[in-house]
Amino acid sequence: MTKLFHAFAGDKAEELWNKLDIKAPQLTELCHSPLLLQFIVLATLHGDVNQINTITKVLKGVLDQLQCCVHAKGHSLDEIKEALGRMAYNGLALQNVVFTTGDLEKEGLNDVKVQDFVIKGAQHSWFPVQKLFEGNMIFYFMHQMLQEIFAAIYICMFMPDSVFNQIVHQVVNEGRWSMVRRFMCGILLGNGQRNKKSERFFNELVQSMNKDVRGFELVDLLVDFQECSNDVKDSLAKFLTDKLIFYPIPISVSAVHALAEMLPRFNHPVERLFLAFCDLNSDSIKLICEGIDKMKYMLGILDLSGNDIGLDEIRNISSCLNKVKELRVRGCGITKRGRQLLEEDIKNLNHSPQIKGDFDSDDETSDEN
Repeated sequence: MTKLFHAFAGDKAEELWNKLDIKAPQLTELCHSPLLLQFIVLATLHGDVNQINTITKVLKGVLDQLQCCVHAKGHSLDEIKEALGRMAYNGLALQNVVFTTGDLEKEGLNDVKVQDFVIKGAQHSWFPVQKLFEGNMIFYFMHQMLQEIFAAIYICMFMPDSVFNQIVHQVVNEGRWSMVRRFMCGILLGNGQRNKKSERFFNELVQSMNKDVRGFELVDLLVDFQECSNDVKDSLAKFLTDKLIFYPIPISVSAVHALAEMLPRFNHPVERLFLAFCDLNSDSIKLICEGIDKMKYMLGILDLSGNDIGLDEIRNISSCLNKVKELRVRGCGITKRGRQLLEEDIKNLNHSPQIKGDFDSDDETSDEN
C-alpha cells in the first residue's frame, strides 16, 4: 500500500502520508483499496488536508476535478449527476450493483456519458456473437463507494422532500445503507448550512441514538459523525449515551480517533467507557486517554480489561486518571513494575481512583453491567 501511495504522490508522498495519519486517519485505512488510494491522493495532493479530511470531501473533490476536465469529452458532470444518482439509488434500494443498457437509457444516459465511473462488461448471451462487446452490455460502478456517493448526492440534492421523508428512517437505521448514511452526514451536515432535509436527517440520527447503541453500531455512528461540521458534532454529542460499550469488538484506528475527538464534546457525565477486549494498541490507548483528559466531567468507569498493557500504556493511562473514578485492567498482563508505576502515579493525583486488576485482591470479573 505504501509503495503504491509513493508511486502516485511522488516527492510529496511522505509529507502527505504523515498529514493524513494525523489529520484524517480514517482516510489512510481506505488506502488499502488501490482505487480509493488514487482518489485520496488526487483529492489531497494539491489541496489542504485540514479541509479535505473526510471521505465525503475526498469523493466530492474527485468529482469536482473531473468536472474541470470534462470539456475534453464534450459532456458535463452536472448534466448526469441526477440521472446517475437516481440509477445508483434505485440499484441500492433493490440491492443491485449490476446495470444494463436499458437502465442507462431509462435515465437518458449512455456508456460514453458514464465512462468515468463505471466498468463495462459483456452480458452472457444465448446467441453466438462474433465480438465480445457485440451483445448486450452490463455496467457496474468502479467501486461500491461511487455508487453510494452518487446515491447520497441524489437523495440529498434531487430527491423530492416527500420521498425523502419516507425513506430517511430506513437509510439511517438499516445497516446496508451505512455508507450512504456516512456520505449524507458529510453532504447535509458537513458544511454548516441547514435546510429541511438536513434538519430531518439530524433528527433521525438523534432518534437512532435513543436505542441501546453499542459495538459495531456505536463505532459506525462515531465514524459517521467525523463527516459532520464541528457545531453538528457538538449538538450530536448531547444525545449520545452515557454508557459507551464497545466490548468485545476490535476497534479500528479511525474509530479510535473518532472516539477521542468526541469525548471532550460531551456536556454530560459518561458513566462507563467499556473497551474490554477491543484489541487496543499503544497508540490507540494514548489517543483515547488524551480524549478522556479533555472531558468536561469525570468518567465513571474506564474498562480496558483484556488489552495488552505494558509500561508505555501505563504512562498513557496515568495521564488521564485525574478524570477517572474507577479503572479496570483485568487480564492485561500488567507486570509488577507496571503496578508500581501505576501506584506511584496515583499518589500524585488530586483524587484516588479505584483500581481493579489481576493484582487486586478483589476477584470480581469484568462485565458490561
